[in-house]
Amino acid sequence: DFEDDVADYVKVGAVSEEEVDDECAAYIVLCPQNIVNGCVVPLLEEMTLAAEAKGQTVMILNANLGDVPSSGGRMQVAGRKERIAFAKSFTPIYHFRLLYQKPFFYPIYGCIRMTVGERWGVFKKIGGTNVIRDPES
Repeated sequence: DFEDDVADYVKVGAVSEEEVDDECAAYIVLCPQNIVNGCVVPLLEEMTLAAEAKGQTVMILNANLGDVPSSGGRMQVAGRKERIAFAKSFTPIYHFRLLYQKPFFYPIYGCIRMTVGERWGVFKKIGGTNVIRDPES
């Protein structure tokens, strides 16, 4: 439990326009993702618009805002262009992903990484060790 330690700095809440207030300078949304029969994009869009109107920033970490089609007809063709445009309206500042052969998560062959202002880097696992290095070095 860390809430007592950060209570003066961090406020925990939901993805909602109602969570936007005058006290916060920025909002960090962790791992928002669409699910079958549920789309988080409209909630994020409302929250983002409300925060921007107050001059506040919204940061999204590890988002998965792609469509998840369902038999209920949600996230089909209608509105797809708008959902994609909203997801692309954020500026990526960091990306990290492990490389492995699907559907398994092991063995890990390497990773890819991007930091804002830098080139994408591909790192390859060398031999049986856990050392990962940049292939250009």
